[in-house]
Amino acid sequence: MKRSLKKQQGTAALFTVLMLPGFLAMMYMTIEATRYMQDEAKIGDAMEAAALAVSGNVDKNIDTNKALVKRYADLYLPDANVQLENINVEVQSCEDVYGARCGEPGVYDRHGFYFSEFRISATVSQQSWFPITEKLPGFDETINFDGKAVARKYIFDPLDLILVLDMSGSMGNAWSASGSDQDKYQGVLDIVERLATDIHTLNQEIADVNKRHRIGVSVFSDRVVHKEDTAYGTRYFRSSYLYQAHEDNWRYKYAAQSTLMNNLFNDRYFGIYTSQSSDSTTFYNIDLTKDLPALINQVKYFTPSGYTASFEGIVAGARMLYGSLEPDVKRKKVLIILSDGEDYGRDYYGYYNHKWDGINLYNAGMCNAMRDAFIAQDAQLTLAVIGFDYDLERNQGLKTCVGEKNVHTARDYDDIYNTIVPIIAEAVGHLFYRDYQAN
Repeated sequence: MKRSLKKQQGTAALFTVLMLPGFLAMMYMTIEATRYMQDEAKIGDAMEAAALAVSGNVDKNIDTNKALVKRYADLYLPDANVQLENINVEVQSCEDVYGARCGEPGVYDRHGFYFSEFRISATVSQQSWFPITEKLPGFDETINFDGKAVARKYIFDPLDLILVLDMSGSMGNAWSASGSDQDKYQGVLDIVERLATDIHTLNQEIADVNKRHRIGVSVFSDRVVHKEDTAYGTRYFRSSYLYQAHEDNWRYKYAAQSTLMNNLFNDRYFGIYTSQSSDSTTFYNIDLTKDLPALINQVKYFTPSGYTASFEGIVAGARMLYGSLEPDVKRKKVLIILSDGEDYGRDYYGYYNHKWDGINLYNAGMCNAMRDAFIAQDAQLTLAVIGFDYDLERNQGLKTCVGEKNVHTARDYDDIYNTIVPIIAEAVGHLFYRDYQAN
């Protein structure tokens, strides 16, 4: 009996020795498989968090947002290898996704809200803890995981949008780097028409007329022009907020910066009345309106002329937004400047320099004073600039005005449109089905 027991013990020990590698392999595989299952879930969570972060980031530079995605991947998977070249960030408009069916109720939501879509994807790699060997089974030495997510920013809140359009003489040239041979002002006016058409379509689905979106334009070169329809016909007022004209000619009399700063929203014009000069009727400001087909019909006849003084358009646009404040309706107030260059040129007699006058105004806090005035009325003013066909980094004045994170550079006309939509939409997007198929 004792011999039999010893014999059995020896046999068990032999089986244990023979089976131990298998048990260890199963344990290793279980541990590693559990780890990889967790990593698979983590990369999905990281991409969802990153998609929301990118949708809420005011900086739309693709490289900047790739770096943002990488930070989220590193946070969720600290021991993974995450490379920027394995991260993809794609921004699409509603029209890019659904074409002519964009805005159609029932296609992707019951209202057909316009949106910007942010597609995020990344491939990360992990080093195996227990790689396969000649003696033991295991995993490949490096395992890759793919994650993706989709977020959409919708235009929900009633919107008041002022587009501050540069109509200086340089806008009459082509933007060759964009791949288009049309003059820049024509490309920008096409964007105004496209945006106004989309918003008009959206407005038709909003039953409450008071909550429909409005758009206006503030057009500048070295001045702005106000149009008034009177019983005596249409009159045009050339206006300058920093330079005040004499009644008999265009010789400017300097209005001190402090005077302008103290009267930013004082409803009065600087300038003189003119109805004869054809130059004064090449463009003019259009106040906020829900009649967007009428706005489209007016802007298509605008043509550029003159030097560049962006502060003239910004003051005029901010005044339109401030004058439209309503106590009963909370509207999102947005002013976006579209310009192809720095402030440039002098007044008629060469006394004043638009570039340095603009920089001095911005450095004196003109734009901050505008924001503060809106805050005092329980409202918020959003300022942004989209530059094209020049190095926007040189324009320190506008960067000071809107804030560095609200400065955007466009590659082509579609890029301008795709930059505008996220600015006017909600602050942060909503996650959408990552594997959806657009029909």
